[in-house]
Amino acid sequence: MRIDKIIKGGGAYIILPDFKKLNEICFELKLNINFKKFFITGIKNLIKFANEKNVEMYNKALNKEKIIIWFENTKEIEANLPSFREDNTFLITEFLKFYDKIVNNNGMNDTKYYIDQQELILNYLEKNIEYIQNRIDNNLTKIERDNKIINEEICFQKRKKIFPRIINLDIEYKNEKHQMKFVPYLIYEDLLEIFLYNMELIKNKEISKLGVDCYNRIINKRSNISHLDNLEELDKFSLENIKIEDLL
Repeated sequence: MRIDKIIKGGGAYIILPDFKKLNEICFELKLNINFKKFFITGIKNLIKFANEKNVEMYNKALNKEKIIIWFENTKEIEANLPSFREDNTFLITEFLKFYDKIVNNNGMNDTKYYIDQQELILNYLEKNIEYIQNRIDNNLTKIERDNKIINEEICFQKRKKIFPRIINLDIEYKNEKHQMKFVPYLIYEDLLEIFLYNMELIKNKEISKLGVDCYNRIINKRSNISHLDNLEELDKFSLENIKIEDLL
């Protein structure tokens, strides 16, 4: 997510995961996740980071009205990015599996969930790094353009150097069709850097414990789930459910 969109008040497309698949993994792991709180946490962190950068660059906090305008514009943007939807689903799935292992290893009744085993943390990071690297190596992403799903290369090579490709994408904004340009390679590059950075911290023992307390009110371990009926509401999640004013 680009923080300059928040700073300038422009809209940004938020890629939502495949909730049906996440429902299935929640059922398998006997987890119940509140996706509204999950995405609120992400949006609050994004706004906080954007605000810190704005203070750093302009020596002033973000204007709240501009943040509200950004979110209202964001809700109006529709697009179809099958590959990135799949990627987001994978990343959340791996996090849920990781969280489940932490809970199982540390006991559900503990007030805090901490894990010292570097192997578990490293395995989680390695899976995500491998997945993202494979996406980059495959050099293809699926998008919708002219009402068709097509494969686009995300980079090209010239004089033994890699250059990201700028791709045209069809979007719908306030019920009108537009074309926007975006660079999928940079998204994968940013994701890869995040996981590699965390891997470095773990290997250098700059971080030895991982606390997941902040997710206790978002993800709950269920002792018994016999059916998916009570999870079907997750399919209906929408950004419309979030009131940005409550986060400021």
